[in-house]
Amino acid sequence: MDSLLRTRSINLSHWATWFPVQYPYLEKLLSNLPQGSKVIWSLGHQNFKSGEAKTSLIYPIGFLNLPKYLNWGFTFREISDNYFYSMPPTFVYGARNNIKIHLNELYDQAFFQIKNTQKPNIKDHLKLKFSDEFDAFKKFYINNPHYLSIEPVTSHDTITSIEIYKSGGNYLRVELCREFFTRMQKELGSKHIKNPDSDIFLADKKYWNCFLAILELFRKNNIDLIVNEFEEAPYNYTTSGDKLYYRNFMKKVRSVVEKNGFKYVCIDWDKLTNDDYFDYNHLNSTGVSKFSELFAKEYEKIKN
Repeated sequence: MDSLLRTRSINLSHWATWFPVQYPYLEKLLSNLPQGSKVIWSLGHQNFKSGEAKTSLIYPIGFLNLPKYLNWGFTFREISDNYFYSMPPTFVYGARNNIKIHLNELYDQAFFQIKNTQKPNIKDHLKLKFSDEFDAFKKFYINNPHYLSIEPVTSHDTITSIEIYKSGGNYLRVELCREFFTRMQKELGSKHIKNPDSDIFLADKKYWNCFLAILELFRKNNIDLIVNEFEEAPYNYTTSGDKLYYRNFMKKVRSVVEKNGFKYVCIDWDKLTNDDYFDYNHLNSTGVSKFSELFAKEYEKIKN
């Protein structure tokens, strides 16, 4: 992307895995950005979907923000794990679900060792399908200073893809076994079904209020913000009407963004196919290349 835009950027999306925790993170970040920095914030209708919020521990909400979240419409149950996790006296209680997952993983590993089960070893990837392709890729890029980590991702006896961590916080997945991801997409099925009781997609109040509060953070800090509209893999939308259902809602999002004096970019998502994603909403290496070119063209129109 940087080569197309002639920019130098840092990918901060690692901390964006749960929409609501972006607020406290941006509180800390925006006041420390160098003057003249631009921030590209990716949003989609999926960020506003109704339902109980799934608490993430990836960034602490903090004691002072607790009243804000409750006022926006979050229940204490939805944010309690995050809240307790960030407080030293209650850390273990907040992390109890994660601790349980890690204990189960340790048990499974011990069980496989005891039973002598033939479980594929990632390091012993020479026994796996597509190992030659992985070796060739790693040999070619191993000395590239921008490639910090190149690791295989496996399923049973197959290296399905290559996981790459690059400089600047960038992440990339290169598919080796497309059939695996096609099958996985079919098994996942459509996640977004149009509400039969309404022709209008309605945002969950708590997420909408969080969105407005984040826009206010950008405004107060006088940040040059560009909102990037993002869609999921086409198979998530069973009909063209479903796409329109969500796209009409995103027009409302765009209107609010632009009324606040910020810029907005939306590429032609119809130019991407299921083969450009490795799951329901993450672009693979082919998709990243397509998206980057489309985004660069739209960015040129609004960058000044």
